[in-house]
Amino acid sequence: MPTGRPPSSTELRRFLAAVILILAGLTAWSASPDPKALMTELDGIADRVKLEGFVEKHRDLFTEEERKDLGAKLRGGSRQGAERVIRNRIARLELDASAQASAEDSRSAAQAIVAEPGYRTKPNDPREGNFIQRAFAEVGRAIVDGLAALFGGDDRTTPDFNPSAAAAWGDAIIRIMQFLLIAAVVIFAAVFLWKFRMGPLRRRRAGGLLEDDEPDRSADEWLGEADRLAAAGRHREAVRGLFLASLLRLDEAKIASFRRGETNWEHCRRIMDSRSRPESLEFRSITREFDRIWYGMKVKGQPDVDRFRSFYQELLVQIREAGAR
Repeated sequence: MPTGRPPSSTELRRFLAAVILILAGLTAWSASPDPKALMTELDGIADRVKLEGFVEKHRDLFTEEERKDLGAKLRGGSRQGAERVIRNRIARLELDASAQASAEDSRSAAQAIVAEPGYRTKPNDPREGNFIQRAFAEVGRAIVDGLAALFGGDDRTTPDFNPSAAAAWGDAIIRIMQFLLIAAVVIFAAVFLWKFRMGPLRRRRAGGLLEDDEPDRSADEWLGEADRLAAAGRHREAVRGLFLASLLRLDEAKIASFRRGETNWEHCRRIMDSRSRPESLEFRSITREFDRIWYGMKVKGQPDVDRFRSFYQELLVQIREAGAR
């Protein structure tokens, strides 16, 4: 029998939190520190303790080697040396920011140049826009031309085609695709949780009481198996053995046949509907308890085994009394 444990609620919550963090990471923006603000903050520090606080507050600015160097200098009382390391790092940040600004200025200048009339494509030219926008513009133009040819040939005027509108449709499609991508990830996570939490339970409920590779046993053999399992502390499986022994005794008494491919509730319905059932036999409550223990995995231990063993003994008495009538 499969003994795989479904993930616990804590594991499922951790997995869901990881999925949410991944989704958040897809749309997060990182902000760079302002070198001027850092320099102003550093200039206002007057003692070593506050300088240590500054280093700890902005520890992500420094490399691992710089952090070690700063720690050694501060512990050794070299406040000026530590401050020099910090100012060098801020100066490099300022240079990086200047280089990035220069690159942005160059890009803006290039965009301004190509925006001049001499560099622009003709009005209503579908070559404007990004790849998807151009694709929609081309498709839109082809549709309009096709409709014109279909309904009027060359003697009809082709309606004005606005590629900007088609490009706007392209932007809308991109946004929809982004939304669908995020929705797909969320749905995948939900399906994953459902399969791994409910899948094993559903598979056990869908199948019969015996697995395909389990041998057929008599009622006495299941009783012996239940004793062995209970002695080994496997109370849940011992309960199953006693329940199967009860079903087989009912089969021997011609009350309801045992069918290894049926579930506990299918057996229960046939037992309760059987004309040969002893009037005092109520099988629904024991079936409900078996459902709780075997499928629900809510095991109390030896008391469950004792309860099913007592039911088995009572069942034998009821069958014997019904046969004597």
